Amino acid sequence: MKNLKKNIRYYFLILLSVFIQNALCAQQTDIIEIQSTIQPPEWLFYNYENTSLPDWPFPHVLVDHYDNIWAGTRGGGLVKYDGAVWTVYNKENSWLPNDSISAMAMDHYGNIWIGTGGGLAKVNGSNWEVYTNDNSEIPEGIITSIAFDNNNDIWLSTAYYLDEEEYSWFGCEESKLVKVEGLSVSDDPVWTFYDNTELASYFVSEMAFDATGNLWLSYSKGTLVKFDGSQFTEYDIFSLSGGIGNKFSFTIDQDNIIWTGDLVGRLVKFDGTNAEFIEPGFPDAGQPRFDWEKFWSLAVDENNNLWLGTQVGFIKYNGSSWTYYKLEAQISSLDFSSDGVLWAGSYHVLYAFEEGVSLNWYWRSNTGLPINDVTAVKCDGSDNSWIGSYGGVSRFDGVSWKVFNENNSGLPDNHITAIEEDGEKNMWIGTTKGLAVKQAISLPGQEWIVYTPYNSALPGLSIRCLHYGNGNLWVGTSLGLTRFDGENWETFNSDNSMLPDDGVRAITTDNDGNIWVGTYNSGLCKIPALLLNDPNWEIYNTDNSALPDNGVRALQADSSGYMWIGTRGGGLAGFDGEEFTIYNTGNSDLPGNYVISLRMDKDNKLWIGTLYEGVAKFDGTDWTLFNCENSDMPMGAVWSLDMDQYGNMWFGIDGGGVAVYNEAGIASRNNLVLSGQLFLDGGDTPLEESVVELYRMDSTEYAEQLILSGTNDYAFTGQEYGQYTIKVIPDTLSYPETLPTWLGYKLARVYAS
Repeated sequence: MKNLKKNIRYYFLILLSVFIQNALCAQQTDIIEIQSTIQPPEWLFYNYENTSLPDWPFPHVLVDHYDNIWAGTRGGGLVKYDGAVWTVYNKENSWLPNDSISAMAMDHYGNIWIGTGGGLAKVNGSNWEVYTNDNSEIPEGIITSIAFDNNNDIWLSTAYYLDEEEYSWFGCEESKLVKVEGLSVSDDPVWTFYDNTELASYFVSEMAFDATGNLWLSYSKGTLVKFDGSQFTEYDIFSLSGGIGNKFSFTIDQDNIIWTGDLVGRLVKFDGTNAEFIEPGFPDAGQPRFDWEKFWSLAVDENNNLWLGTQVGFIKYNGSSWTYYKLEAQISSLDFSSDGVLWAGSYHVLYAFEEGVSLNWYWRSNTGLPINDVTAVKCDGSDNSWIGSYGGVSRFDGVSWKVFNENNSGLPDNHITAIEEDGEKNMWIGTTKGLAVKQAISLPGQEWIVYTPYNSALPGLSIRCLHYGNGNLWVGTSLGLTRFDGENWETFNSDNSMLPDDGVRAITTDNDGNIWVGTYNSGLCKIPALLLNDPNWEIYNTDNSALPDNGVRALQADSSGYMWIGTRGGGLAGFDGEEFTIYNTGNSDLPGNYVISLRMDKDNKLWIGTLYEGVAKFDGTDWTLFNCENSDMPMGAVWSLDMDQYGNMWFGIDGGGVAVYNEAGIASRNNLVLSGQLFLDGGDTPLEESVVELYRMDSTEYAEQLILSGTNDYAFTGQEYGQYTIKVIPDTLSYPETLPTWLGYKLARVYAS
């Protein structure tokens, strides 16, 4: 019998033990690698505009042909979600004419059209076209509804108010209905205005074409109007059903039946002639039911099921039975993606609901950065990016965001000053009210520990900087330098040590393990490795050395041990242990003399963050500059720099959020490869005839299968980060004494190949 023996490299974590005695040998070589999918451009931005939903209501939701989710807000601009990244378009960062979205529609070619109080916008990828009453015949006022006929001609309804502050849901000064033929595709589009004088003081809240080409309009008067191209016909469908009309929403199903719901909770079915009230019935036995007062939105899915948005959730009607889904939320808009997920816009929240599977909600606390004022960036060993701001700390795993603040975590304060990872993968977060650690391994409810002067030897509450080196966490405060070895605290200050200044602003470790400390106004201090109490600490300042300024704000050692020093107004200094070399705006291409962050990249090039003058990259000879004038980099103080495992450089920018740069293009985070080689007999004999199956840990069905013949190399490409098992089935004719076996893996993220 052949015995199993595995030689596994550090790239991955074994999750399952092999439990079959008579098994083969699987020797892994370069088990996990990343196929770097380059997605231009070189810059990627995460900030309040493109990673978090605005704190505004979502009266409009639309799913396009590519399953992108578009949400129009009432004051926060336009939101796009592609399944991974949130992008917010507003007047400041796009051609959107107004941040309050009043109507949305998609034409037959997949273009998104946005109606606002400032005009009409068409979005096609990254291209925008804007139409206002200055460059087109669009009437003054708010665009309240948009629809497209069978010829892809656009229909618009507008409402004009003498005073926008007197905006009313029930009436207006003047409304208009417009058809435009050839808009955006012709140099001379044809504008046709249709006069409906009797309803001119009421606006159209919704429009839709039926299967026969009639246009149906919901007027704020509470009446439904049909326009056949020449004549308006008004239907007071609630009166036809014995009720009194008011504001309502409607949808048209696949049988050309019009369903309307109003704000007093009445549902009407209308076939074009007859109208009848429909009372939502009781669900199947044992299923919940709730009481509703208003129908805010209606939609029909691909199976012709009717969905009703209420003030407390939504109701589904399949033609014979009713199903109730309760939410403490007003559902103001509904649409469906191609996979059947229902997207619902509510007040400040966007919901994604997959029947029988899950309900997710998205708003600014769970989709990205809370604000744009970024103070710290750290890329951890598990390939998460941690971003600190004045609004808490955000963790980004390459796909989703998680925000931690003093309301939902153990953080003592939302003002983040520094972030560091220790050797046990614990994340240390400095704030103005103490030091917090999010433990990598902990019991439920005990993930966070907070240290303050009241429960530790920290000299003060306000943490200025953090550094992990020599197995110790080093903490810089305005009251001295503190070392924590996991159990004991020790603080060094100007009274009990040679530290020249209690204000510590930067800490790093060189290749020899020496600790370097930058102070607020007394220069640079070198502490010999493992000799903290040695009286021979080395002090460098403007009086005894060529250090250009006593305010040291950033420190970084390169691979040769050369120390780089960023100063407050004196530029950048390089120090080889004997001599200083000074770079400033007068003798080099350094963009600014106030250097506040430094970071070496994997090619041993130095990145330099300045105060409002951008970023420089320096290879020892040549300088490359990035600022808001010569690149897409946002303007602001670059308080923090870090590089992830793919060579992407992350910039934390005060007021500009987070920017990510990679000269070769942003490397993919989830296009992973699980690969290796299979051997018998302790790795001596290749297993060249087998079937290899890949299983997700939560599935009994294999996701992919490889048939190996004449080779022992296997590779499963395009995999997402997660846990998998591999089943190896040797060919019974070639290896009659070797039984199938299982291997367990967790896909890790390592350097891009």
